[in-house]
Amino acid sequence: PEPVTAPANSLQIALDAREPAWLRVRVDGNVVYSGTPALGPGVPFNAERSIAIETDNAGAFEVILNGQRIGPLGPHGERIQKVWGSR
Repeated sequence: PEPVTAPANSLQIALDAREPAWLRVRVDGNVVYSGTPALGPGVPFNAERSIAIETDNAGAFEVILNGQRIGPLGPHGERIQKVWGSR
């Protein structure tokens, strides 16, 4: 499927899970997902202000930011918390 792009004043992130790993997603300050997602393409998260991602294995997730694939969330096996803000 073609990636869906977010409007210019919003933010959209999808995470493709490449291996099992715990994940927590906060959208505009609210936890919207916590658990271990199924492998494969992820559901996009949309925000007006910010999206915060926390995981215990950054290398398990490939990031798609506003329709553009930007690569792994971080190194394999690394616990990470990353925040993106809208422009």
